[in-house]
Amino acid sequence: MKRRRSETPFPQPSEISPSSAVSMDATPAFFEAKVFPMPLNLQDSTKTDPIASHLEYWSLDELFPEVIGLGDVFDSDEKFRACIRTAARADFFVPDPRLSAEANRMLSDSGSSLEGNWKQCGQCPNLAEVFRAYGFSALTGGAFIQRLGQLCTDGGRAGSFPSVVYPTTGSWLDIVNPASGRSRSNHAWHQDSGLEQYTVMLGFPIRDHYSGVGVFSHAVKLSHVMPPPEVPGPVIIDDPIPDEFVFKPVYRKGQEIIVYKDCDHFHSAPNEFIREGIWRFM
Repeated sequence: MKRRRSETPFPQPSEISPSSAVSMDATPAFFEAKVFPMPLNLQDSTKTDPIASHLEYWSLDELFPEVIGLGDVFDSDEKFRACIRTAARADFFVPDPRLSAEANRMLSDSGSSLEGNWKQCGQCPNLAEVFRAYGFSALTGGAFIQRLGQLCTDGGRAGSFPSVVYPTTGSWLDIVNPASGRSRSNHAWHQDSGLEQYTVMLGFPIRDHYSGVGVFSHAVKLSHVMPPPEVPGPVIIDDPIPDEFVFKPVYRKGQEIIVYKDCDHFHSAPNEFIREGIWRFM
């Protein structure tokens, strides 16, 4: 069930004092944006400290250090990236026995987003075959998916022995572009669950050696968290967000993956799609 949080309009630029919005350092990783000052009456009264950190990047080479050259090929070979997505979709798709063959074909069509469970994906033989074909025989399909998914458990902060393990749903989603193609759209701000859990995204850029925005979701970094929803589920934000608070993560080689806590951000699909697709793990 979708719930909308708009009891109190969010502040507009003219209503925000310079001291209430903390500007982040200008770095190559982000387009500069300010931290959004969450109105006091919408903050979780049990968590009064400001959010200490926000979205972070991971690279494929950092996550798979034993697979020499993986990041280079992912960056430079459009066919390799396309084969990864096609193979994973074949591994994840489970036909619904209640539906006709035609209906199942439509569900698995490459033009439709596909959902699966990364915790139950098995060996992913089609994905493993792609890696073998490109000389990465030491990397299995199942290991590739599991290592990405495991970032959801602690954001990659604690290695093999995390002190805090966050809840995960096991959701894997291959998100495709709108049927109309690469287009512009308005932001639709939301949280997927509103809970203290990590989301992981692996981007698939539109072309080789791409560096720029439009691959990853855009986001708003919150100063404080809101109370957790009574029933976990999408939290829809009706109020407009001023542009000065919208940050646009930059995709490039070495920044193929983003990790963020759902409760610490609002996010939306980019208002301009410059990607072939994106994977989302929860």
